[in-house]
Amino acid sequence: AGTQCVTLKLERDARLEWLPLETIAYPGCLAESRVSFSLEAGAQLLAWDVVALGLPASGSPFERGCFSQRIEWPGLWLEQARVRGHDRRLLDSPVGLGGRKAMATMWFACGTPPDAGAQEDLIEAVRQSLPRRKEADLAATWCNPQLLLVRGLGDAVEPLMQALQTAWAAIRRQAWQRDDPPPRIWQV
Repeated sequence: AGTQCVTLKLERDARLEWLPLETIAYPGCLAESRVSFSLEAGAQLLAWDVVALGLPASGSPFERGCFSQRIEWPGLWLEQARVRGHDRRLLDSPVGLGGRKAMATMWFACGTPPDAGAQEDLIEAVRQSLPRRKEADLAATWCNPQLLLVRGLGDAVEPLMQALQTAWAAIRRQAWQRDDPPPRIWQV
């Protein structure tokens, strides 16, 4: 069994991008991932969490084991999931994961809510950036005035990561007026 705990604390007017590589829930794992963050006024966090369920391309689907995930902004947002390899209803149902093998959550959290016009411009830019592909289903929304979410389910990690990278660029361009090239590590 293993647990990963990440705590992010942003001081006033700080900006942080936390963009880890995907987590792989290997068949038979007993694993938990916890992310907790807090933001002071003016701080902004752009982050994602991507999970691959098993190694289907290698003939090792996630059919046994348990992966738990918790992402929390205390008092504002809590997301919890528990995926058990034997739970075919959750894994295969269209109201569950629909047979998809990877899932992703990206969030843009603001210690101070952007004004309504900025929120509208940002969500429009993000939605326009998301590719329409059969390998991945993605959507974006403001779940409250301080938190924009992008969610995705995919047949594999790669189409999700590519989509999140385009959303990353759109958020940076719209919210931070930054048009930097993506990190070179993403080309590996």
